[in-house]
Parts: sequence; structure tokens; C-alpha cells
Amino acid sequence: MGYQELEERIEKGKLILLDGGTGTEVYRRGVRGFRILPWAVNGLVYSPKVVLQIHQDYFESGANVVIANSFYTTEYALESSDDSASFAGTAETFTRFAVYLAREAMGLAKKNGKSHEMCVAGSVGPLEVGDPYDPRNTPGTLTIKRENEQRIRTITDAGADLLLVETMTTMKEALANTELIEKLQPRIPFWLGFSFTSGGTLWSGEGIKDVFKLVKDCKIKPKVLLINCTGIENTTNVLETIKQLGIEDMCPGIPIGIKANAEEIVYPGSTFFERPRSMTPIRYANYCKMWHDDFGIRILGGCCGTTPDDIVAIGDRLKKNT
Repeated sequence: MGYQELEERIEKGKLILLDGGTGTEVYRRGVRGFRILPWAVNGLVYSPKVVLQIHQDYFESGANVVIANSFYTTEYALESSDDSASFAGTAETFTRFAVYLAREAMGLAKKNGKSHEMCVAGSVGPLEVGDPYDPRNTPGTLTIKRENEQRIRTITDAGADLLLVETMTTMKEALANTELIEKLQPRIPFWLGFSFTSGGTLWSGEGIKDVFKLVKDCKIKPKVLLINCTGIENTTNVLETIKQLGIEDMCPGIPIGIKANAEEIVYPGSTFFERPRSMTPIRYANYCKMWHDDFGIRILGGCCGTTPDDIVAIGDRLKKNT
């Protein structure tokens, strides 16, 4: 099984389950390190068995796509602090290891009798570590392309089924990555994900029309347009804007997927699991049901603060569509 089987499900309008949070889940399961490292790199360094188990739990919860923990595996990220700088020169190794763990988890899930379609996505997250949501921190285009060339090549070579350029907070960074993909022409498809504010714009202030125009102009188009690392209410606002403007027709054949945050606060200053007690898996699944019924979203999972229990709940809530 691979991306082809997944794409067939997407084309038939079947439910596609994505995984939930990895970085927040690493912290929730108690992984700490002696050094302050970029988001969730602690898991790769101090407890890869926990990362492996998280991935396996998501697959066994019914996820069709699990995202490898390569969100910050760049030299740029490792050089962001004195603690992480001691790992300089190892970004490629971390990227390869992240994909390896996700693929191992897929193998273990299959060994345990899981037979649904499963894929591994390699994460290409934003470069900035301190606060990627502040557009003033977005690195230059040449830096973005230089750093992510390593990630994209390594993710592809390591055996991932697709690339996920995720949590784009500025059009500048999204454009740099799509141009890089056009240059490299990787042999695996890619998805493109954006993070939105309460105002329904990117953190840079650019609007949803700008996002759709970028996708429309891509020479190598993303297979899925993802709203990720965005609060639940913000996600609904973005979907309502898309519906009101009728701009989905700008990108025919490219479905929208959602990985929303269940955390109360993600940034600034959030490093640990801060999910409100009121946000139960059933409640989160009910939001997914609403996105499914009201906006036609068939690709659903979770981002910061969500867990394997949420993926089970989504599957149960929408099981007639699986």
C-alpha cells in the first residue's frame, strides 16, 4: 500500500484520517531533555522509542497518514540556540531518522493486523524556531530554499510516501517552498498546509485568496490544501470565507484537509500540553463532523494538543464514510 491507494480513496470522496499532534504528544508523554532543542527534536534525541510509539498509536487508531517528526530537522533550526548548536551537521541524519521511525511504526501496525491504507508524510515545517508566527522572523528566500533542499531530498530518499509543506504562516515561505519543489521535482507528491489567525488571514496578514492564487499558479500542484496548526474557531472561519467567496473553483480537484489545534494556547511561549479539559475527543470529533457535513471536508486529523484518542473518535463519528 502507498500513496496511490490513498489517492484513490480521496478521489472517491472517502474519509481520510490524518494523525494528531506529534510535538505536543512527545511532551505530554513526559519526554524532557537536558538541553533546549527545537520543537520535538527532543523526542528524536532523548526518546525515539516514544516517537515510534506515538506514530504506531496513530496508525493503530486508524490514521491513513502519519507525519514523520522532521518539522525542525534543519541546520537553521539546530543553529538557533547554544544548546542545539552542538548538533550542528546532523540535520540530514535527524530527517532520515524521523522518516525511519514513522515507517517502522507503519510496519509494526501492519504486523499487529492493521490493514487500512497507510502512508508516511515527511514534514517540511517553517524554518524559524523562536516564533514562526511572526512574519518578521521569516528567513530570506535563498535561506529557505537552501535549508529545505536537504529536507526534501532526504525525506524522498528515506522512503516517505509524500511531502507535507506545513504550517506556512507567510506567502513568502510558502512560495519559496513551492518554487523549490518545482526545481527539485521530487518523485513523490506533496501537500501544502497553512496556519491562520482569528482574523482568517495568514499570520503575515495575507488572505485566503492569496493562498488559492498561489496554488493555482503552482507548476507542480499540491495534491491537498491543508488548514493546519489553526484553532478550531479560526478553522471554521476560514472555511466559511472560502464558501462565501466561492474560490474553491480556482483550484479544481485539490481537496481541503484539516488538522486543527485542540490546545488553548500554542504560541507565544507554549511548549507543553495545554489542552482545555472541556475539549474531549468526542467534542473535537463533533467539530470534524460539522466540517465534514457543512463544508464537505473528507480529510481530517488534528494538530497541536490532539492525541490518538481524537483520531479514534473522528473515525467512530464518521465511520459510515470510512
